[in-house]
Amino acid sequence: MIERKRRGEKIHTREAILNYERSLLRGKHVEWTCMAGYKLFFVSAQGKFLICSMVHTDKHIMDVTLDDLYANYRKKSCQKGWGVYCAVSASLLVEKPAQVLGREIVARAKRIPSMFRGSLATVTDNTAHSAAIANPDGTHEVNGSAKGGPSADDGVTLRKGV
Repeated sequence: MIERKRRGEKIHTREAILNYERSLLRGKHVEWTCMAGYKLFFVSAQGKFLICSMVHTDKHIMDVTLDDLYANYRKKSCQKGWGVYCAVSASLLVEKPAQVLGREIVARAKRIPSMFRGSLATVTDNTAHSAAIANPDGTHEVNGSAKGGPSADDGVTLRKGV
Protein backbone atom coordinates (compact mmCIF):
# COMPACT_ATOMS: atom_id res chain seq x y z
CA MET A 1 0.00 0.00 0.00
CA ILE A 2 2.91 2.35 0.73
CA GLU A 3 4.28 1.89 -2.78
CA ARG A 4 0.83 2.25 -4.33
CA LYS A 5 0.28 5.48 -2.37
CA ARG A 6 3.69 6.81 -3.45
CA ARG A 7 2.76 6.13 -7.09
CA GLY A 8 -0.28 8.36 -6.60
CA GLU A 9 -3.00 5.78 -6.09
CA LYS A 10 -5.83 6.91 -3.84
CA ILE A 11 -5.04 5.24 -0.50
CA HIS A 12 -6.90 6.90 2.39
CA THR A 13 -4.50 5.79 5.14
CA ARG A 14 -1.61 8.15 5.87
CA GLU A 15 1.83 6.86 5.00
CA ALA A 16 2.91 7.44 8.61
CA ILE A 17 0.28 4.91 9.76
CA LEU A 18 1.23 2.45 7.02
CA ASN A 19 4.87 2.67 8.14
CA TYR A 20 3.78 2.23 11.77
CA GLU A 21 1.76 -0.88 10.87
CA ARG A 22 4.66 -2.31 8.87
CA SER A 23 7.01 -1.79 11.82
CA LEU A 24 4.57 -3.54 14.17
CA LEU A 25 4.31 -6.48 11.80
CA ARG A 26 8.11 -6.72 11.65
CA GLY A 27 8.38 -6.56 15.44
CA LYS A 28 10.25 -3.25 15.36
CA HIS A 29 9.80 -0.63 18.09
CA VAL A 30 8.34 2.70 16.98
CA GLU A 31 9.22 5.67 19.18
CA TRP A 32 6.26 7.99 19.74
CA THR A 33 4.40 9.74 22.53
CA CYS A 34 0.67 9.22 22.77
CA MET A 35 -1.24 12.50 22.53
CA ALA A 36 -4.56 10.98 23.68
CA GLY A 37 -6.12 13.16 26.35
CA TYR A 38 -3.92 16.06 25.28
CA LYS A 39 -4.35 16.83 21.57
CA LEU A 40 -7.03 14.20 20.98
CA PHE A 41 -9.81 13.09 23.30
CA PHE A 42 -13.37 11.88 23.24
CA VAL A 43 -16.52 12.93 25.02
CA SER A 44 -19.13 10.32 25.90
CA ALA A 45 -22.84 10.83 25.31
CA GLN A 46 -23.10 11.51 29.05
CA GLY A 47 -20.47 14.27 28.85
CA LYS A 48 -17.62 12.24 30.36
CA PHE A 49 -14.04 13.06 29.31
CA LEU A 50 -12.39 10.05 27.65
CA ILE A 51 -8.63 10.13 27.25
CA CYS A 52 -9.10 7.96 24.16
CA SER A 53 -11.78 5.62 22.90
CA MET A 54 -10.41 2.90 25.16
CA VAL A 55 -9.43 4.83 28.33
CA HIS A 56 -12.40 6.29 30.18
CA THR A 57 -12.55 8.66 33.13
CA ASP A 58 -15.34 9.77 35.47
CA LYS A 59 -14.51 13.45 34.88
CA HIS A 60 -17.15 15.58 33.15
CA ILE A 61 -15.88 17.46 30.10
CA MET A 62 -16.84 20.81 31.65
CA ASP A 63 -14.54 20.05 34.62
CA VAL A 64 -11.45 19.35 32.49
CA THR A 65 -8.71 21.94 32.94
CA LEU A 66 -5.61 22.79 30.91
CA ASP A 67 -3.58 21.06 33.62
CA ASP A 68 -5.59 17.87 32.98
CA LEU A 69 -4.81 18.07 29.28
CA TYR A 70 -1.10 18.81 29.84
CA ALA A 71 -0.89 15.87 32.28
CA ASN A 72 -1.80 13.55 29.40
CA TYR A 73 1.14 14.70 27.29
CA ARG A 74 3.24 11.69 28.21
CA LYS A 75 4.07 8.17 27.19
CA LYS A 76 1.36 5.81 28.37
CA SER A 77 1.67 2.20 29.49
CA CYS A 78 -0.95 1.11 26.94
CA GLN A 79 0.67 2.66 23.84
CA LYS A 80 3.18 -0.11 23.02
CA GLY A 81 1.92 -1.88 19.91
CA TRP A 82 -1.23 0.24 20.01
CA GLY A 83 -3.64 -0.27 17.14
CA VAL A 84 -6.18 2.53 17.65
CA TYR A 85 -4.96 4.60 14.78
CA CYS A 86 -6.77 7.84 15.57
CA ALA A 87 -4.45 8.25 18.58
CA VAL A 88 -1.37 7.06 16.69
CA SER A 89 -2.15 9.25 13.68
CA ALA A 90 -2.75 12.39 15.74
CA SER A 91 0.35 11.70 17.81
CA LEU A 92 2.64 11.19 14.83
CA LEU A 93 1.22 14.31 13.18
CA VAL A 94 1.90 16.43 16.28
CA GLU A 95 5.38 14.98 16.81
CA LYS A 96 6.56 15.05 13.18
CA PRO A 97 4.29 17.44 11.26
CA ALA A 98 6.68 18.23 8.40
CA GLN A 99 7.46 14.58 7.72
CA VAL A 100 3.85 13.34 7.97
CA LEU A 101 2.28 16.20 6.01
CA GLY A 102 5.10 16.35 3.47
CA ARG A 103 4.59 12.74 2.44
CA GLU A 104 0.81 13.20 2.28
CA ILE A 105 1.11 16.29 0.10
CA VAL A 106 3.47 14.52 -2.30
CA ALA A 107 1.16 11.48 -2.53
CA ARG A 108 -1.89 13.65 -3.18
CA ALA A 109 -0.06 15.81 -5.71
CA LYS A 110 0.73 12.71 -7.74
CA ARG A 111 -3.03 12.11 -8.09
CA ILE A 112 -3.68 15.52 -9.68
CA PRO A 113 -2.87 14.52 -13.30
CA SER A 114 -5.33 11.60 -13.19
CA MET A 115 -8.01 13.90 -11.77
CA PHE A 116 -7.63 16.24 -14.74
CA ARG A 117 -7.58 13.40 -17.26
CA GLY A 118 -11.01 12.27 -16.06
CA SER A 119 -12.49 15.77 -16.12
CA LEU A 120 -11.07 16.64 -19.54
CA ALA A 121 -12.50 13.55 -21.25
CA THR A 122 -15.39 14.31 -23.58
CA VAL A 123 -18.59 12.88 -22.26
CA THR A 124 -20.84 11.84 -25.11
CA ASP A 125 -23.15 9.44 -23.34
CA ASN A 126 -25.98 11.30 -21.58
CA THR A 127 -26.23 8.63 -18.88
CA ALA A 128 -22.55 8.90 -18.05
CA HIS A 129 -22.82 12.69 -18.09
CA SER A 130 -25.81 12.65 -15.74
CA ALA A 131 -24.04 10.25 -13.39
CA ALA A 132 -20.96 12.47 -13.35
CA ILE A 133 -23.05 15.50 -12.44
CA ALA A 134 -25.16 13.67 -9.85
CA ASN A 135 -22.14 11.99 -8.30
CA PRO A 136 -19.04 14.07 -9.13
CA ASP A 137 -17.04 13.01 -6.07
CA GLY A 138 -18.22 9.43 -5.60
CA THR A 139 -20.28 10.17 -2.49
CA HIS A 140 -22.49 7.12 -3.00
CA GLU A 141 -19.53 4.82 -3.49
CA VAL A 142 -18.35 2.42 -0.82
CA ASN A 143 -14.67 1.43 -1.02
CA GLY A 144 -14.50 2.55 -4.64
CA SER A 145 -17.67 0.78 -5.70
CA ALA A 146 -21.12 2.08 -6.43
CA LYS A 147 -22.52 -1.28 -5.34
CA GLY A 148 -23.39 -2.46 -1.87
CA GLY A 149 -23.70 0.78 0.05
CA PRO A 150 -26.81 2.66 1.10
CA SER A 151 -27.54 6.01 -0.43
CA ALA A 152 -28.08 9.08 1.73
CA ASP A 153 -31.41 9.35 -0.07
CA ASP A 154 -32.53 5.87 1.05
CA GLY A 155 -35.25 6.05 3.65
CA VAL A 156 -34.75 4.39 7.03
CA THR A 157 -37.64 2.85 8.88
CA LEU A 158 -37.29 2.26 12.59
CA ARG A 159 -39.57 -0.26 14.21
CA LYS A 160 -41.10 0.33 17.58
CA GLY A 161 -39.49 -1.36 20.58
CA VAL A 162 -41.04 -4.52 21.92
